[in-house]
Amino acid sequence: MGPVGGDGQKNTWLYLEELANTLMSNVQQLKALIDQAKHTEGGAGGKGQGGRKECGLSQQFHSQISFQSDDSDSKRSSDITELIINQMCVNCGRVAMSECTGCHKVNYCSTFCQRKDWKDHQHTCCQSGGGVSVQEEEPITGLDMDKVK
Repeated sequence: MGPVGGDGQKNTWLYLEELANTLMSNVQQLKALIDQAKHTEGGAGGKGQGGRKECGLSQQFHSQISFQSDDSDSKRSSDITELIINQMCVNCGRVAMSECTGCHKVNYCSTFCQRKDWKDHQHTCCQSGGGVSVQEEEPITGLDMDKVK
């Protein structure tokens, strides 16, 4: 049962990793919606078409979170939730100790998780020109791909 058990365990870990990545993606989308809502509420008196577009986004956002009330307890709870989300590693969900040095929007628990997530994050990172961290990532990404296959 040696190799078969190993393959089953490997498949389980791959499934769990994929599930965790999906959850982290959902968390990032939620954070983006929260940021949109904050900017929309702050700029409600916007000018021109931008104001109308933001208003539409605000209505869409509010319809998605209509279950929340506006009392101070729920605001405090949402602030705490946002703080906890901001401190989670986007790759594995553990407590984050560092953030992406390019965009400062994504948090990681270790350099291993940061390197592992770079393949996906590089498309959304606002870092221009692909500095040193991109060059450091390429050889490691190649090694990770060999291990997965």
